[in-house]
Amino acid sequence: MKKLFLLIMGLSIFIPLYSEEETDETVKNFNIRLFANSPIQNIEMKTMANGEQKGKEVSYNANPYANAGISASYKWLGFTYSRAAGSLKDEKKFGKTKANDYQFYLYQKHFGADIFYQNYSGYYLANPSDFGYREGDPETIRSDIKVRNIGINVYYSFSDDFSLSECFKQMENNYKSSGSPLVSLSVNEFKISGDSSLIPESVQADYGDFADYRGGRYKSISAGGGYAYLKTYPNNLYASAALMAAVGYMNSKENINIREVQSHSLAINVNLKLSAGYSSEYLYAGLTAFGFLNSTSKSSDKDRTCTDISCMGGMVELFAGIRF
Repeated sequence: MKKLFLLIMGLSIFIPLYSEEETDETVKNFNIRLFANSPIQNIEMKTMANGEQKGKEVSYNANPYANAGISASYKWLGFTYSRAAGSLKDEKKFGKTKANDYQFYLYQKHFGADIFYQNYSGYYLANPSDFGYREGDPETIRSDIKVRNIGINVYYSFSDDFSLSECFKQMENNYKSSGSPLVSLSVNEFKISGDSSLIPESVQADYGDFADYRGGRYKSISAGGGYAYLKTYPNNLYASAALMAAVGYMNSKENINIREVQSHSLAINVNLKLSAGYSSEYLYAGLTAFGFLNSTSKSSDKDRTCTDISCMGGMVELFAGIRF
């Protein structure tokens, strides 16, 4: 983790020095943004044999909660701080999720990067009836399950008519419709942990070597590309979308109760960002949403099964800001 953190900080300091020409006169120096959002977190596991699913898929969700926060930036560099305001679902049935979520970001016309640290604890079994449980049963509320995600996503756009800072962070005013192909690079360390198996007892026999799966640490590096487009409308209205997909290498270390299993596999990462709202020279407001998928697949020679482990997450956010 220490090496990953140092790599992230190094990229955040040195890449902008080489990445961009001077910003033009329409870009404001300061940007302050207030927001309210609700994060979404999901862990899914399923086992396959000969291309067909065995038993039931296991799915855990974080109890969604309302966040309030502030984001501030100077020229191309910004920071986001948020704080949980309360659970959106009944804590007696779905438990309570505690979370810390921090983000540094730097965006210019062609270059952009998100540096993030997310720490969640407290999940509930999303499909309890598949395993003979009911919502709120003690076995379905897992306050011991923790998820930590730290990493960096780096983007580069090719079009001179398109601005990443305008499309992704509303750090500039939206003057005209434009789009661009993108390339991306992601470095990530993702960790899941639990005090007991995440696989319900009734289906453990279907999961072979992973019957007592208690989490793992997944380090990955992936590269890919996609496309982003921003559409402007009369009266300072806009909408934007970006879709990116990447593949790469993943180093995994899983905790199977009394032993750890280390392996190497293909990493798959997909990101979708959507936004719409109002943007004038100084003021802006709107709704934004993004989602991501990290997935890996583990094979067992012993029982000839394959276990897929994926984490899906995202955010829905209302925001308002000022540039000056």
